[in-house]
Parts: sequence; structure tokens; C-alpha cells
Amino acid sequence: MEILSKVWRGTKRLRDNLSAREEIQYVTEGSNWVIQEIGQRLQNHLGKDRVGMTVMPVGFRNKVIHYGSAATFFEKHQHFPLVKGNNRIIVTWFHVVPDHSYPSFDRLKGLVDLWHTSNQSSVKALVQLGIPEEKICLIPIGVDRAFQVKSSKKEKETLRRKWEVPLEATVIGSFQKDGTGWGEGNEPKLVKGPDVFCDVMEVLAREIDLFVLLSGPARGYVKKRLSQANIPFLHHQFQHPTELVNFYQMLDQYLIASRVEGGPIQLMESMASGIPVVSTAMGMPLDYVQSGENGLLSPVGDIAAIAKACLGLVHDSSLAESITQKARQTVEPLYWDMIFKDYLTKLYQRG
Repeated sequence: MEILSKVWRGTKRLRDNLSAREEIQYVTEGSNWVIQEIGQRLQNHLGKDRVGMTVMPVGFRNKVIHYGSAATFFEKHQHFPLVKGNNRIIVTWFHVVPDHSYPSFDRLKGLVDLWHTSNQSSVKALVQLGIPEEKICLIPIGVDRAFQVKSSKKEKETLRRKWEVPLEATVIGSFQKDGTGWGEGNEPKLVKGPDVFCDVMEVLAREIDLFVLLSGPARGYVKKRLSQANIPFLHHQFQHPTELVNFYQMLDQYLIASRVEGGPIQLMESMASGIPVVSTAMGMPLDYVQSGENGLLSPVGDIAAIAKACLGLVHDSSLAESITQKARQTVEPLYWDMIFKDYLTKLYQRG
């Protein structure tokens, strides 16, 4: 019965794809996370009559097929001969993991019409993989204007009481998926630096009254490490990304401890929300953060330097305030109502 059900669903999907009217088909992994969110933003700004979303891009004809992530592209590469046809293929590759093997890449890369990425480091990495620079398009990850809110002290206290977050604690946020897979996430995804994040929290907990606010899927490793270190935390997974707005409003700072990133989107969300960011020097932070001006950058993996930067914000409120003001100016061109135009002209309408 299960086999028959799968065949029926596959047949229906193929029939729907063959009759699809939308000229752009955005391919997601089907999970409620950043790639899905980007697809929804494109639909909102370009129109659902123009942008469709699919998890299986087989059967389309004369369309722009946009794989929302390289992981999705490589996962579904066995279907690629059925996808290419007379379609134009775009693949978004946010970050290239060093020394990682990408099956079938050499065979498939020549069939991709355009590669999209979000930061200069990834552009260089794609060129090193043998992709011609003229086939690479740089468009940063956008942010929703719903995050363009900064809470007053009274509003922050009200939210902390509601969520039972200590009023006097220094609250540091981490809303990134940093576990392997879509389950509990007990196995760390090391490129996202969950081990580094936890090491830094342990250092900070010895110096300050610390509380950690978590969101995002697959956070099992971080939660286990924090529990073992007796560091208080709250983890809540929201259904819609903009529901995170109130979580940002409770923060004193946001920490990005990744080794490799395409964004992350939380950089721009923090900047828009008026929350000072401490980040490792990679991904979009390397492109958009001027350390000491609109955020603080530390070397990748340097526990002591990252902890020192976090403590610097705790002990210097004027620095934190100055950073947030300049960060708001930095993020202004990165809102979705600005960025979507680049998707249209640089990706979809590009000859």
C-alpha cells in the first residue's frame, strides 16, 4: 500500500509539473528552514504566479529551475538528466566546505547555467572548484523588515518575564541550525561551530550571569553541552521565521561561531533588530562587518578572542549602542524589498 501511495504521489507531482505555469521553479529540501524561507520571500516579491516551489523538479519544460541550495542539488543529482532538457538551471551554493567531496560535481557543473552565492569567500571557493567567474552571481541573503524593531528596556523586561528569562542576566542568542540532519541534532555540524559556541559559553559563564536563548532545529548537541555545564538556556522552535522577532528583542548580543557560512541570515536579522553581533571572520560577516564599528569579528575557532569580544560588549554599553546604530545603516540595502530586484535582473533575466 505504501508503494502504491508513493507511486500515486509521484505521478501527481509529475502531472502538476508538466502543466505548471510559473516560469521560475524554486527547488527546496521540503524542510521549514532558511531555504524554504527564501523561496517564500521570492514568491512574495515576484508573485506566486511567477515563482513556484517544488521538492522534485522533474517534468518542467522551458522554465528557470533554481535549486535553493547546493545540498538539494547534489541530493537530487540522479534526477538531473530528466531536469535539464530545455530548462535553464541555477544553483545557489551558499558555502563550500573545505576538503569536502561533492559527488558527480565535475560531471554536472558544465550543465548548470548560473551559480549563485552570497559572499565573497564563497565566490573565491567556487572559482577554485573550476567554475568560471562569469557564471557566478553574488547576491547577499536578504532580511525581512519585520525584524526592523528595537525594543525599549520596558518591552525587553516584559518579554523576558513572559518567557521566564532572567531580567538581570546577559542573554546571548544562537538561532542557527548546527546539528546534523533534521532530527534532534545530537551530532554536531562542525562547520557551524556548535563546539566553539559551547566552549565560549563555558568561558563566559565563569565571568558573568549568563543565559542562552536558542531557536532553530537540530540543536541537541548545544543543549546537551549547556546542560552539562549547568548553563541556563531556553530553546523554542517557531513555525514562521518572523516569530523570532520577540526572541531577538530579549537579547543583549548575538554570537555567530561558525567556521564556514553562506550568511548566516541571523547576521542581518540581528543588525535589523538592534542587537550587537559578535562573529567569527567568515561568510557574510567578513563582507559586511567592520570590527569595532558595526559588529565585532574574531578569528575562526579562537575561543579566547571570541569570549573577550562578548565580554567587551557586556562591560561597554556605549560600544554596544554605537555598534547597533551603525549596523542598522549597514543592513538597510539588504532588506527583501531591495534584494529581490537583484534576483530578478541578475539571475532570472540574465541572458
